[in-house]
Amino acid sequence: MAKGKKKAGKASGTPKKPAEPELVDSETKTTSDSILEDQASNMEEVLDDEPGASIEDDNKQLNGEILRLQKEIAELRVQVQSQPETNGADENLSAKLAQVQEERDHFEHQYDSLLDRLSSMKSVFSKMRESQEELDSCQEQLREYESQNLSLRNKVDSTKRENEELRTLTGTLNQELSGLDAENEKLSHKCSEAEDQNTIFAEDIDRLKRDHQREKEQLVAENEELELVLNNLKHDSTVTKEELEDTTQRLQKIELAKTKIEKELADLKTQFEQEQLENVRNGTEKDNLIQELTTKLEEAQQSNEKTQQELATSQSQAAAMKNDVSQKEALQQECKEKVLQIGKLRHEAIILNEHLTKALAMLKKSSDSENVDKELISNLLISFVSIPRADPKKFEVLELISSFLNWDDDKKQQAGLIHSANGTKPASGGSRTQNFVSLWTEFLEKESEK
Repeated sequence: MAKGKKKAGKASGTPKKPAEPELVDSETKTTSDSILEDQASNMEEVLDDEPGASIEDDNKQLNGEILRLQKEIAELRVQVQSQPETNGADENLSAKLAQVQEERDHFEHQYDSLLDRLSSMKSVFSKMRESQEELDSCQEQLREYESQNLSLRNKVDSTKRENEELRTLTGTLNQELSGLDAENEKLSHKCSEAEDQNTIFAEDIDRLKRDHQREKEQLVAENEELELVLNNLKHDSTVTKEELEDTTQRLQKIELAKTKIEKELADLKTQFEQEQLENVRNGTEKDNLIQELTTKLEEAQQSNEKTQQELATSQSQAAAMKNDVSQKEALQQECKEKVLQIGKLRHEAIILNEHLTKALAMLKKSSDSENVDKELISNLLISFVSIPRADPKKFEVLELISSFLNWDDDKKQQAGLIHSANGTKPASGGSRTQNFVSLWTEFLEKESEK
């Protein structure tokens, strides 16, 4: 570029000759070509060596080159105007001027193309930066994805192992499920049987409740009758006590009268003996006196007999009153016993109702009849052990246990229920249940009648 400037200075300072314009044009052309080549090489070096350089510096350099070229064009125009006007020179200068303008246009075109290239390269560089950033982020994500992939592979391996274990467990559970289904069918069958028994027990419980209510009403009626009889007996006892007191007073009066009569009789006997002695002495007077005394004696004896009869009647009445009093006491004792028996029956009815309610609740809670009736079997065994040996109820409890446990003929024979080898055949399920229910009902009724 400096070399081109020096050549331009020489061209402006030389004397004006006709052949010199061609030299100026050639030198200018070579200078501009060298400038363009230098600029292109510089730009290529800049683009090749420093792809990350700033685009603004390149634009400043190109603007400086354009200004320099414009100054050179202006100097050439001044030189052309300062030369002597000749026709040939004018034509040459016009041609050179046109050539210079063409070169200028060529340079401007190159400049525009370079600007376009720079803008495109700028966009490419920006895209390269973005691509580099994206590449870095993609590499970072790739590393993260690789780590995640590794962890996922580990999880897949563990999941596969767990899947195998779950398959094994599923096979085991399927086998258990098939067994549970079979057991469920058995339990459903037992549940239906237990529900049938529950229905039968419920009917028996209702019947027992009705019987208990009827017996309770009868006992209440009997209690009311006994209370009425007791009140009547109390009233009769009061009246009898009053009559007994009156009779006792009469007996006392009769005893006093008897004592008085006996005393008078003794006095009369004494007088009679004395008068008899006097009659022996006096004759007829004595006979008359004896007759009078005999009459008085007979009257006294009649009065005594009457008194004795009244005394016997009073004694019989007193004995009857004593019997009434003893009967009243017996009735009172019987009434007390009845009241105690009523209380005992009420207590036993409450206990029986609780047992029946508990048995019904146990039947509702569980479908397995063998587990439901454990407490019932325990109560039966306790009753069997506690009953005396000679009591026929012991045999009934044993029959109830055998019917409940569905003993065969051998077990019944061992227990003493069957004495012959050819015993009765075991009944069917429905008859066995009905037999057990009837035996159990009879047993409860007999227990409640105690």
